[in-house]
Amino acid sequence: MPSWNLQHKIITTSDKRELDSKNAPNHQRHRGGLGYTNLQLERECVQDVAVNMRKHPHIVGNVDFLTGTFISPSRLLVSWCTFDKYQAKINLGAQRLTPTPGATIAMLLSYLAHRRACRQKQSERDQRIRSLPAIYHEPLSSTDASILSLPISSLVQGVQSSSLLPSSILTAYTKKALLAHKYTNCLTEILISDAESWAQQVSTSTNKLRRPLAGVPVSLKDMVAVAGYDACMGYSPLVNHPMPFHGGLVQLLLDAGAVPYVKTNIPTTMLSLECANEVWGRSTNPWKVGYGPGGSSGGEGALLAYGGSRIGVGTDVAGSVRAPAHNSGVYSIKSSMFRFPKTGSASSMPGQEGVPATHSPMARTLEDLEYFWKAVMEMKPWEYDHSAIIPHWPRKASYILLNSADTSDKVLHIPWREVTLPENRPIRWGVIWDDGVVAPSPACRRALKMVTDVLTKNGHEVVDISPPSPFQALHLASQLLIADGGETASRHLKTRGYWLLWSGLLSWLDDGLLGGIARGFGTIASILLKVSGTNSLMRLLGLKSTVRIDGGTTDVWTKITVNDPGMIQGFFLFALPRFVKYTYALWLRIWGDETSATLLTSLTHKTIPEYWALISQREAYRARWFEAWRTGFGVQGWQSSQPEGRDKKLGGRFDSGPDFILTVPNALPALPHGGMKDGWKACGYTFMFNLLDYTAGVLPITHVDKALDALPAHTFRARNGIERSNYKMYDAYSMHGLPVGVQVIGKRLEEEKVMEGMKIVQKLMKEAGMEYQLLNA
Repeated sequence: MPSWNLQHKIITTSDKRELDSKNAPNHQRHRGGLGYTNLQLERECVQDVAVNMRKHPHIVGNVDFLTGTFISPSRLLVSWCTFDKYQAKINLGAQRLTPTPGATIAMLLSYLAHRRACRQKQSERDQRIRSLPAIYHEPLSSTDASILSLPISSLVQGVQSSSLLPSSILTAYTKKALLAHKYTNCLTEILISDAESWAQQVSTSTNKLRRPLAGVPVSLKDMVAVAGYDACMGYSPLVNHPMPFHGGLVQLLLDAGAVPYVKTNIPTTMLSLECANEVWGRSTNPWKVGYGPGGSSGGEGALLAYGGSRIGVGTDVAGSVRAPAHNSGVYSIKSSMFRFPKTGSASSMPGQEGVPATHSPMARTLEDLEYFWKAVMEMKPWEYDHSAIIPHWPRKASYILLNSADTSDKVLHIPWREVTLPENRPIRWGVIWDDGVVAPSPACRRALKMVTDVLTKNGHEVVDISPPSPFQALHLASQLLIADGGETASRHLKTRGYWLLWSGLLSWLDDGLLGGIARGFGTIASILLKVSGTNSLMRLLGLKSTVRIDGGTTDVWTKITVNDPGMIQGFFLFALPRFVKYTYALWLRIWGDETSATLLTSLTHKTIPEYWALISQREAYRARWFEAWRTGFGVQGWQSSQPEGRDKKLGGRFDSGPDFILTVPNALPALPHGGMKDGWKACGYTFMFNLLDYTAGVLPITHVDKALDALPAHTFRARNGIERSNYKMYDAYSMHGLPVGVQVIGKRLEEEKVMEGMKIVQKLMKEAGMEYQLLNA
């Protein structure tokens, strides 16, 4: 940590107004179409702050122009380093020094600001809920129950025929959403005051009454941009910075007559299969206490499963809508790139395109999922992408732009397409039973076998396939996703370096006398941390007691890493010196764990040539999958002598291959709270299809059964450390009742076809007497 012995001037609002007036001609200046304003003012403020200039530039601090305060590195909101001509003035120089007591005090003050922001945001949410009109706090009526039971197609018909009022629909879903939040902590921003206005507009606008989503409440993942509301993503530095305008998807929904009414919780960094952050707290699985709803769209999964929403929008970069669907027992589809607009939404890793995230829908039923997809396509989403139109951004939004999703997203002009499956042969399903890294648990394997058995019984052709190495996909995708060493995703985290000790230690001791004593030993503890490392220091301090968190108990490690325990481990491994990683990898290889060793040595900050090489490897891997699918994965009889549909002749043969691929969404059901500490590397079953940009849907099949899904005693032997860590968490008795799903995969841009495949599975399971039962149905 750099020394903070920097003399600086606090820029007051009066100073700001004076400079504003002096530099009025520059106030509307834009650079590169990105909306940076008043560069002269920013430059002069930085000059006031920069007193000590060094030869070796390291950012020491900056001015927050929204509040007129000096910001420490951990609260850096805006980086002006992209302006090369100002670099000498903006990258304030500082030597790497041993932290002084003053630095420790500054760190602790920043920590207190972090805690204050978290408490303020939760208090704001609670106040918005308490201040809602009394009708929203009344018990559900019979009318409400009737509305909640209707599919969204019936809701739209009711609104258009005037038999249902949008306000009545909003009331019913708000009541249910508040109940879901009470039991799962799934909500973040409460949009009801605006939602009432939007619902009224639907009632009074003939144009919106005719639209395909008239009066339908839609829940949104926290990072989706809604004007006037934060999209902080669980980062305390981004609290109290509302989005200046609607994202492209939200504007489309409003124009379609939909009523966005709540936003839902996510894990910090959005790179986790859990759903917890220090701003909003931890979300829980509605089926079972002590387990997560999945991530990163976990709040959506919990809300939909409980019945507080019928349709929601999440994002998916490694399984973020599919894991919650699997863990919470709902439906989702990960779209390929460029089907849904995502312009304007926030992102934990803006500019990351090695494995791009996609906006994708989640639903309580498959019928609703398909209807919603069709409605969005009917609205011509390619007309809502803002890649060519950057509106005038107000000054206070300048930092948001640097934290928002790609502004160059281009939605393809692909309307809804009807699907015709082959009629002259059985439908073909390829099955992936094991990714070679973590074998599916008995519960997940049983769900997949239930589906393959019912398909086979009904005349479908179901064949096991051996695709191009799934482990290579995990290896490539993980490097591409975090090619910057996690720097971008973690730049706002408070649990980095010293924070890893202090945010946990002070959370534990925050309100007592020991908290004050602990604060007095900041320098000593910081030095001990540097010398001994976090785990050693925690053992030295004896911090293995339990603390109360979210209504339960857990150990201090979980409290420290409540932000994202898996990613904290990842960031720690990234920070290890290379020789340490290679030494440990050698040890792993000696013990026969080549899988863990290969992943460990790849956790490095990539140079530009290394990154380009990874992109090339990604394209080569995609080409191998393309060829494997085209030739039927080597399955006898899956290459026909006649063309079928749109198949094309190549090398004297006509390709056929499977119509769909089936696999598990994850090796385990929902993880216990804190489970990402052991399970953060086990996302290969979903991550692979993000790398390929294939369409993939998840539907629930069954629940964990303690009698059927117990791990065989004394027969399981883990193949690697990743599998061993994951199976430590598997306990069919404790997990009894948790949902389990399957994943249906199609080729790129085959969303309509994949939903048709999901409908086949659901229909046959129902006919076989194995229909999945929704929670609170």
